[in-house]
Amino acid sequence: MIGYDVGGRKSIDSGRGSALSFGLTSYWKMDESSAGASPVTRVDSIATGNNLTDNNTVASAAGKINNAAHLVKANSETLSIASNSSLTTGGANFSWFGWVKPTDLASTSGIVGKFDALLNGEWVIDILNTGVVRLTIMNGGVAQAVVNGPAITAGTYHLIVITFVNSTKVASISIDNAAFVTGVATLAPVDTAIQFTVGAFVDSSFFNGDVDETGWYKGRALTQTDVALLWNGGAGRTLPL
Repeated sequence: MIGYDVGGRKSIDSGRGSALSFGLTSYWKMDESSAGASPVTRVDSIATGNNLTDNNTVASAAGKINNAAHLVKANSETLSIASNSSLTTGGANFSWFGWVKPTDLASTSGIVGKFDALLNGEWVIDILNTGVVRLTIMNGGVAQAVVNGPAITAGTYHLIVITFVNSTKVASISIDNAAFVTGVATLAPVDTAIQFTVGAFVDSSFFNGDVDETGWYKGRALTQTDVALLWNGGAGRTLPL
């Protein structure tokens, strides 16, 4: 099923018909079992097929729901996929959500995004050593908006939801079902060839911890009502949403 955002752009629907399934472009359950001895692809459960390559043998761990991907900073472990038209953000609304459990907060670390160490890219979520979760919107190698969400703690799963509305350039972040914290970008992102990466800024600032039940929407900005549905009283959700 194909849906459209307010700008007339196509988005892919999972076909399940619920409020959260509409416009869902990709979903990674992270349920694959891995001892970390060999690479294990994390499969996109939506027909888009954005399967994530396992870089440096990412093990599994107890997730928010079933298994999670357990990323080890010391091993430079990430999950990634080359950029494609379902992941680029130029001219589009977009949203990402996921359950994240840091092992520690020793240093700034990248959680997910299309971004590299040279400040090129479209957007990125990272965690500062204070626990503050930060959303950065990029254009032309310049940060166009930086939105600081609430701080999170190590050793606990937290729901992170980010959105961007292209027409207003409003970037938003919610942690654990809290009200969105917002900022306005000077310029909206443009499409880049930078890969989509979970667990780092592509090649630096690696994340130490677990990531589970993550979803990506191109063409849809989630609302506060959607966040509450994802939170589900703190229990989270998996497919079918």
